[in-house]
Amino acid sequence: MSNNITTVGGQAFPMGVLMRGKRNAAAFKKADGGIYVKTWDNQNGGQLPKTPVVRGLAAIGKAVIDGASTTAQLIKSGKEADKKGPYITKLRKYHGAEHKTIACYEQGQELTVENVKQHSRIHPRCGTSVAVTAVLAQSLMTAALPKSMEPRKRENLELAAMVLAMGLSYELNRKAWRGESKLAEKLTAPGRWAQKLTTAEPDDEMISCAIAALEAAK
Repeated sequence: MSNNITTVGGQAFPMGVLMRGKRNAAAFKKADGGIYVKTWDNQNGGQLPKTPVVRGLAAIGKAVIDGASTTAQLIKSGKEADKKGPYITKLRKYHGAEHKTIACYEQGQELTVENVKQHSRIHPRCGTSVAVTAVLAQSLMTAALPKSMEPRKRENLELAAMVLAMGLSYELNRKAWRGESKLAEKLTAPGRWAQKLTTAEPDDEMISCAIAALEAAK
């Protein structure tokens, strides 16, 4: 695998794809069949803090901010965007296109529709895996709290558990996708299984959209 593995991330939307690299780039299909691409600065060039757990929280926060920025771009260009088709179905397919395109890039292959189609829509660095692992971790933490605990104190600890679970989930998934821990791979497996529900096989136009976003972001 090439050394591109940690340089690009992405998010899917019902009308297109966001890619994060040296810059942010959103690409989505227009009603006339063309592809609209919008780029904007990626704060700190996408670099995250090096402190474990903290970098996970930073990554999650950045994903939320980038998602909001992309939504704003979609709203501004809403008259041009192709809005045909069920939103959930299109979201799952664009999610698959995002994963397959990034996987193709990580393998050092030329970004063509045919090359991208060869790759799996399940990706080890997907936010779905982080979210599912975080929910499971938080459930275990909160289940360990005494039932007799004072309500306000319990609420505070549950909030702390949620934050800690998100950070730990990122670290577990990071170890899994870097091949550093077999245990981490097993613990994060439910998140990868969940991707079978959150992704679907994309069509060629969706893949072209994801490629356009990645080419503009890298």
